[in-house]
Amino acid sequence: MREAVIGAIFLVCLTIGCIVGYLFGSTETGGTIGLAFGLVSILLFRKRRGKDGI
Repeated sequence: MREAVIGAIFLVCLTIGCIVGYLFGSTETGGTIGLAFGLVSILLFRKRRGKDGI
């Protein structure tokens, strides 16, 4: 995976979080959830990338 793919995944997570938050009446909460999922995906990518030595 490239850095651009991780950026795209981050934006998708943030967007989905905002949509879910909007459905439940709180875009801030949804955005926070999306942000958290995006950051976790980046951390997992970095950790896996470090193990592969790439």
